[in-house]
Order: sequence, then structure tokens, then C-alpha cells
Amino acid sequence: MILFVLEGKRREPAFFRTIEKLYFTGTESIICSYCNNIYNLFKEMSKSDF
Repeated sequence: MILFVLEGKRREPAFFRTIEKLYFTGTESIICSYCNNIYNLFKEMSKSDF
């Protein structure tokens, strides 16, 4: 299983689905749209105790 975290809600998941069909057939993947830039996600994750 692979988790993909994407910035956008519309374009990136559609783009990824194309890549998934080409390179990740047979692999279960989860797509999560963060709807913000990825640097803010890193900043939030750095604050937590994971």
C-alpha cells in the first residue's frame, strides 16, 4: 500500500491516476489532497510528536 499526499484537490489527483495506470498497476494506493502547499504540511508535521 502506498500513500500519496498531493497539494491540490483537482489537477494532481487526476494527473496521478494517469501515472498510477502506467506504473502502479496492481498496487493499492491512497490519495490524500492536502489543499495547501506541501511546505505547510511539513511545518505542521514537524510540530507533532510522531
